[in-house]
Amino acid sequence: MIKVYIEKGIGLLIEENEPLKAILEFKNAYKISPRNFSVLYWIGTGYFIMGSLNTAQFFLKKSLAEAKTLEEKCMSIGSLAMIYIEKREFKIAQGFLRAVLRIAFRAHSREMMVIGYTELARLYRNLKNPSEALFFLKQALALSSDMKRAFILKDMADIYKETGKYEQAVDLYKDVISTRGAEHNLPFYINMLFSTMHAYEKMEDKKKASEFAQRTLDHIIEYKTSGKTGEKLTRKGIRIMDNAWFNLTCFFSNRSGYN
Repeated sequence: MIKVYIEKGIGLLIEENEPLKAILEFKNAYKISPRNFSVLYWIGTGYFIMGSLNTAQFFLKKSLAEAKTLEEKCMSIGSLAMIYIEKREFKIAQGFLRAVLRIAFRAHSREMMVIGYTELARLYRNLKNPSEALFFLKQALALSSDMKRAFILKDMADIYKETGKYEQAVDLYKDVISTRGAEHNLPFYINMLFSTMHAYEKMEDKKKASEFAQRTLDHIIEYKTSGKTGEKLTRKGIRIMDNAWFNLTCFFSNRSGYN
């Protein structure tokens, strides 16, 4: 019965973007087995996604205390590190992420190494240290493939764009766009097209900016007219689509000189 509650909760959390409903399912399992690692971990994860950081921290610490394997320890420590990053307690987060990497190397887990490296990169982006962030993303990239690789390339491209290195950003965004499977994650794909357009704008390449603006618009219109609007997007996905639509409207309303 515990497994049924956990699986239902994970579905609600990951696929349906319903963290509150998911937590209720996890708590049904918690009533049966309050010291079960998976139950504690997923309750903490649900509260983290909701933004209830202190409650998430409480349950994730409990999950760490019940962790039996190196992988379970990595999962709990990595999630706790993300909470400390959100709380801007960066020294504590750094210590936790170094611990993730130590355990990941002991367990020979490429997946956990990637998590450790990408979260360290996130930490250094928050610390306004792009060179260190890029260093750790490159470490993660060397261990990744397919869509995991695409998300890492996206983070690298964002850093290059933020630091004014627009040509490097464009090259990486294009790598992401050409990644197999990227187009199936429509909000992500649209975000990459739009980010490429914006980088070309910064480079004052009006022809390329217009080209990627049109490609972004075409994908949004296809989504809106294909009957897929009933699909449930995450809140982040909805924000990405709405932001791209609004900015493209502004772009095309001021298009003189872009043709």
